[in-house]
Amino acid sequence: MKIAAVVVTVVLPLMVWPGTALPFSTPKFILLGVAAVTGMLWAAFQGRLWRTGLPRNWTIILAIWLAVLGGSAALGEFASPEALLLSLFGVGWFLTVLSIRPPAQHMAVALTLSGALIGCVALLQFANLDLFVLFGWIHPPMGSPRMKVFATLGNPNFVAAFLMTVLPLSFALASRYRSQRVYFLMAALVQALAVAVTGSRAFLLALLAMLLWLGCVGTRRWQKAAAGITLAVLPVLVWTSGRTLPVALEGRVYIWRAAGPHLAEKPTLGFGPGAFAPKFVEWETQRWRDGLAKVDEQGFVGLQDHAHNDFLETAVDHGLAGLAAWLSLTGALLAFAWRRIRETGSELLLGVSAGAVALLAISLVDFPFRRPTETFAFWTLGAILFLADTPPKWFDPPGQPLSGNSTIE
Repeated sequence: MKIAAVVVTVVLPLMVWPGTALPFSTPKFILLGVAAVTGMLWAAFQGRLWRTGLPRNWTIILAIWLAVLGGSAALGEFASPEALLLSLFGVGWFLTVLSIRPPAQHMAVALTLSGALIGCVALLQFANLDLFVLFGWIHPPMGSPRMKVFATLGNPNFVAAFLMTVLPLSFALASRYRSQRVYFLMAALVQALAVAVTGSRAFLLALLAMLLWLGCVGTRRWQKAAAGITLAVLPVLVWTSGRTLPVALEGRVYIWRAAGPHLAEKPTLGFGPGAFAPKFVEWETQRWRDGLAKVDEQGFVGLQDHAHNDFLETAVDHGLAGLAAWLSLTGALLAFAWRRIRETGSELLLGVSAGAVALLAISLVDFPFRRPTETFAFWTLGAILFLADTPPKWFDPPGQPLSGNSTIE
């Protein structure tokens, strides 16, 4: 089961099913669901499911989050099975990994390897060597030239979000394991270049968040490394970007203006999982009918599946209770990481937490937690954080001494 957890971590972001309606997200969603459900059933059968080693406050917050998801689905106006299951599968995978307890460094290496492979695919696509197109599996994307860099995730912005989540982990492993440093640095280089060629502007927000986090928690060496990456990648990002940043932000603000005023209509548990897409059609029409929209916003009119802000979409789907639960959950994760990094100086914990910070920053202008890959990556990082901090005290063979963090570090 430990080997299976590591294999799933490598394989899931790479999963593609050509010929289906959603060739990139569907196979990942299915594998995440199978892994979460199978793993939790196995853990329950083995008596491990209730002994994950989570701190009590974190267990309470997680239980509240699950209760809000259930209440929102039961009482909301909409209840998309896919939206609800994705959130549940993420938590299920998190609990599965903590129950199985694979070594934290193995899970970290697996996530880094997956990111490096996706980075290679993205760079090949940028060089017009897309294997999907060559074998006739997927038609070449239309529109902006940057859209050809979709790797195994279907969109350059999705590629950038995932790789920015993994990138600090690659540097952490390179800093910690000196004998294999060259391999992890090569992986980090591939991931950084792949982010650059996607032309994603959310990359800048993620970098800023990471720099702030490393400046507060990390050592001077980490601060210099993050600054160097920024200076090296930023010119390439500007060169490859097909759209200007102000236009992209205007489109986001248009969506937020249409949805924000309606949060008060369902303030407690929201409109239900997956409610944003159908409600946005109604809200956008009402905004134009009431004369609240501006003429220069006509270019942004159209169907929107997501709010391009996961915090806003959480408030729409699950109400203020859901937003408070999600903020408490993510805040508790970062607070735990902050305390343990300051106490132990663990570079692995620093890389894991920086990746989580990057993804949360991206979620301010995108919807990574509505996609299986980034949801999977976030909960995997959370599991690594607790695995690296907690010795396997319940499942060690008889007579084997506990070694705590030394096993990981």
